[in-house]
Order: sequence, then C-alpha cells, then structure tokens
Amino acid sequence: APVPSQAELLQEVERRVRALDEICEFYYMSDKESRIQQELQAIMTLIDMVAAVPFGAGDSSSSCVVDRARLLYLRGRAHDAHQQNYSEEAEKFLTKAVKLDPCLCDAWTSLGHTYAKKRDMLKARDCLERAIKLDSSDAKPLRYLAVVMRTIGEGNSPERHENMHKSFALTKQALALNLDDPFSWFFSGNSYLMEATMTKVQSEAALRTSMERALKAFTRAEMLFGKLGHEYPDIWLNRAEAYRYLLDYNGAIEAWKRCHVIDPYAGADALYQQHARLLTKIGTQIKNKCRLKARQVGDSLRVIKQSVVPRLPLKFRPTAVTRAGATTSTQSRTPTATATATATSGRGRGKPPRPGNTKTPAITTTTSDVNKVASRPLGTTTMDGEGASRVSPDASPSSGSTASSHHDGQDVGMGESTDGSPANGV
Repeated sequence: APVPSQAELLQEVERRVRALDEICEFYYMSDKESRIQQELQAIMTLIDMVAAVPFGAGDSSSSCVVDRARLLYLRGRAHDAHQQNYSEEAEKFLTKAVKLDPCLCDAWTSLGHTYAKKRDMLKARDCLERAIKLDSSDAKPLRYLAVVMRTIGEGNSPERHENMHKSFALTKQALALNLDDPFSWFFSGNSYLMEATMTKVQSEAALRTSMERALKAFTRAEMLFGKLGHEYPDIWLNRAEAYRYLLDYNGAIEAWKRCHVIDPYAGADALYQQHARLLTKIGTQIKNKCRLKARQVGDSLRVIKQSVVPRLPLKFRPTAVTRAGATTSTQSRTPTATATATATSGRGRGKPPRPGNTKTPAITTTTSDVNKVASRPLGTTTMDGEGASRVSPDASPSSGSTASSHHDGQDVGMGESTDGSPANGV
C-alpha cells in the first residue's frame, strides 16, 4: 500500500478532531468517556506520524511553518475538546501555534476558548478579537466573544451594561452569517436568558419579553439540530430556566424530563426531583392551610390589621412647660377618642403656670379632630411642635420587588452556567 503523504495525514488528523468534537457534543451513552479517550489516543498517534515526516519536503519554508503551526493547533484543540475544564496542555500547544503562525484564525479561537475555561476573560477577549479580525466570516469566535463579554464587569455597573449590549450585537452578527446554524440560535436564546438574570433591573414585563424571546430562539435551535440528526440537551436545560423565571413549573419539569431522556448524565433528574418535592410541599401546605386553626389565623390578621391600619390617631404628646421655661413631653396612656393628658400649664398653652396653681386641666379631642387625623393618608408619622400627630406629605407606601441556571453548550466554561460549573466543549 502506498505511504500517505504528509498533507493526507494532516487531513486525516483534522477529520478525527472533528469526530472528537461530535462525540463530546452529541454522544450521551455511559461509555462516552472511554470513546473520547480512544479517539484522543488515535489523534495523538496520527499527529506523531505526521511530525515524524520532515516538514517542507518539496515545499517553501513558509508552507512548512504553516503546516507545523496547524499540527500544533490540532494537538491543542484535541486536548481542549476532550476536557470539560481548563487544560494546561491545550494552552501550551495553542500558544506555540499562534506564535509560529500569528495568522492562524482557528488557533486564536481555540486559545480564547481555553483561556475562558481558565476564567481569564481578558486574555480570552483579546484572543477572540484577534480571530475575528483575521476572519470576520467565522461565527464561532463571534459566539464565544459574546459569552466572554457578558462576564466582564461588576454587578450593574455601566461597564457591565455596555458589555451586555456588545454581547447582543456579536450574537446578532453571528446569527446573520448563517440563519441555519443551530448553535447561533442557541447562543441567541442564551443572550436573552442572561440579559434577565444578569442585569436584574428589568420590569416584570421586560423580564417576560426576554424569556419569551429566549424560548423562541431555543425552539428554532432545536428544530435545526433535528435536521442535522442531533438532539442537544443543553437546550432543554436552559429552556427549563426560562420556564422557571416565568413561574411555569409544569413547563420546567417537562423540559428537565426531556433533557434527562437525551442525556441521563446531565443532572436534569436531580433538578426535576428537587422542584417536584418543592411543589408537592407547597401544595400540601396550601391544602392544609399550613396547619393553622381558624382562631390562630384570625388573631394574626387582627394584629396585622391593627399595626398597619390604625383606626385612631397616634398617641398625643402634649407639650408641658416647666417653671424654668423648658418644654417637656408627656404621653397619654390611653389613646381613646377622648385623650386625657396632664400638663403643668396655666390659663393659656405655652404660658408658665401661676405660683401655687397645681391643677392639671384635661386636654380633650373632639370627634372632628379624630376624623381629621384619621382621614389623612398613611405614611411616615412625625411629631410637630405642638405634639400633635401628623403625616409627612412626601410619605408613600413602599413596594417590594421580586428577583429571580444554565448551560451554554459550546461556550460552557465561559461564565454562563448558573451553578458555576463548566461543561463540554467546542
């Protein structure tokens, strides 16, 4: 049999690396790890065969450099693909590849992906931007950079919001290159999902809109994967998160069940069981009325009603003037419609008492006074100079707001998994 040439061996290595990617992304049986190890071993054997042949036989020196750089890239990419977490071997070979050939776009893309797994997002951004400058028609570095940009910045800082806008633009740019690319639709759905979970400043209507758009993008990605003969479990994991934000727990549970059918090792069964137990517990508490008796509920409601909506004005604190002219405040003990308070005043309020006059006149409030106070809006209560209860004009009732995990497929390990764990792949 004729000995294959170096070019033919390189093509075979590239084919086997793509096959390794297919196993990592779309093979979900129990022997997945052993198959990955077998394929990786075959790739390394082929690479060693190619490296044993002298480069540049009958070719120019520049072609020799390109082939050597591509071989280093394929070795690094294979190490990056078969590990869920960061691979030091992948970084070493990919760094050598881009140093040998700075124009190798694929090597810059894979190196950026490796740095993202390492959680070095700034280096990942630089590598991916370099890849896009070399080839703006490749959607993969655009998708990866969109994920990386969403992770740069703190909390709700202006930098974070600016990077979120850049991420959306990059996702749309990748989608515009090929509307039939299922990964681009999947990443687009993740962009809408992450918009809601990261910014945390949206209204309820905006949150619902983002989640509905995410679900539509996931549906389109699922359809396109089906045309290629694949099922992608991460779509169902992220779809469940969108349903959960919409409080559609039936939809979320069905999505987790579907994910578990596709990939029994994705962890969806644990999420399904956890939420099923939670919903069962809530339903039981509602059915049993939290095991509270009617008298207990009634007493609790009366306490809440009295503390939140008082029927009578707050306790009066009439001003008392001492002989030396200093003012003090005394508080009535019974806040009834006719409030009686003691004060050491004379014939007129605010005047010092006459010597020897120790009588304490009663200060009463009429029904009209009570109605005036009771008709005022509830709010922040202060005491005015006369001791009467009043409500600040700018007081307003406070309102609460509710705040609201997922995998990103190819870009897992790049900051989008809610549980912080990276997942497969390129």
